Amino acid sequence: MSLAKKLRKVADRLDNPVAVEARRLKLPLDLFELFERIKALTPVRTVFDVGANSGQFSRACALRLPGAVIHAFEPLAVCQEGLRKVAVEFSQIKVHQLALGESAGTVEMFQNDFNAASSLLPMGDRHRELWPHTVNTTKISVPLDTLDAAAARLGAQGPAFLKLDVQGFELHVLRGATNTLRDTAVVMMEVLFENLYEGQADFRTLLNFMAEHGFRFLEFADERRWQPLNQVVYADAVFVKQDLKFT
Repeated sequence: MSLAKKLRKVADRLDNPVAVEARRLKLPLDLFELFERIKALTPVRTVFDVGANSGQFSRACALRLPGAVIHAFEPLAVCQEGLRKVAVEFSQIKVHQLALGESAGTVEMFQNDFNAASSLLPMGDRHRELWPHTVNTTKISVPLDTLDAAAARLGAQGPAFLKLDVQGFELHVLRGATNTLRDTAVVMMEVLFENLYEGQADFRTLLNFMAEHGFRFLEFADERRWQPLNQVVYADAVFVKQDLKFT
């Protein structure tokens, strides 16, 4: 495809009404379009935003899934002010200062100076190589529970949309969410293709787990690539229940 055709294709995309609305709401176009497809697929009554950080994804859900109750789970104290500001703006967002995994108790967390890189897993050398500004971490203690226990306490109802952004800890959260997955229609989780955290689950393991629990891989909603080979470092993978089909 010529450069002129590529530029025309980009311009057409930016000028269409969907792109205009996405810009108005300050949402990434790909995420906006994914929400539209999900709404066509199934009603969503509950969103579990696990690894909510400062509420960016919870805000997007509140704008595009206004009928859903959104439970935002974020253990870091440094993120609470921003997250609670979003919750004040959108009353359907409920904030829980809690980490999720496959057991309950208190757990050690590696809080990073760049808070989005914080994890319940130790950071690997490859992460520090790719992002030198993430070299500094501090060990803290945070409360831990399972999503199954939290969802039961909250009386959460399906169909649910589960989003995971927990820096390599996804499989641990899923193992503590097997009951919740029965009432979940869509799962979007960050998956890693480089060794960024010690003990992280690889994409094949996550694919197999999701298949065993009745989900099929649909697409990558977002990708982060690294030069010079343009290889994928991490991506957001979308899974849907086997019996659900996008129109």
